[in-house]
Amino acid sequence: MREIYANQNTFTLAVDNYFFYNLNDELSFMPEEIHEVRWNGISGEVRYDDGRVQEITELNNIDQYISIFDTLRSEELASRPTRQSDPSIEPWSKPEPVPGVEEYDAEEWLRQWNEDNPVHPITQDEEELESPTPPTQEEISVEFRNTRNNLLLASDWTQLANSPLTDSEKLAWESYRQELRNSPETIDPSLWESMMFDQNNLNWPTEPS
Repeated sequence: MREIYANQNTFTLAVDNYFFYNLNDELSFMPEEIHEVRWNGISGEVRYDDGRVQEITELNNIDQYISIFDTLRSEELASRPTRQSDPSIEPWSKPEPVPGVEEYDAEEWLRQWNEDNPVHPITQDEEELESPTPPTQEEISVEFRNTRNNLLLASDWTQLANSPLTDSEKLAWESYRQELRNSPETIDPSLWESMMFDQNNLNWPTEPS
């Protein structure tokens, strides 16, 4: 029997520990109230958005999970060029340095040029010097949730059937992941902008030690 892991929040599907991330509509067949399914081939559990965990001995739509995975895997393999299919592909090797070409500091070169040529200085366009437009609250919300999803994604392994963690450690990680899922409701939106690209921000829930 094949092991299955699916998570609607992180758009993740795995079969036999081979993961596909950032899926689009492939998991849309899952009920909206279910965010995570784990199946070890014999039994498993379903996790709901409200925190409920349901033990199962039969996985609904198991053939659909496997069919989607097999399709993704086939497409992945078909898209990979090989030396047999494309003889022009050669193994990568580090390029040799170009004789007579030295690296230089662009800012230092510009400073020196303007010092030597005060009549014809090189200046940046005014548009480049303007402050960037601050993000909207909607953009902040999207990026905040993307960072939250990346944190969930990084801890998916803690909930797999063959995870090396003890039951108590898994429980601690499960609690941490639930805090992440609840973060849009529990963290003040005024903090989102400082957190949206920073997974190490201290306002995120603390990972179990």
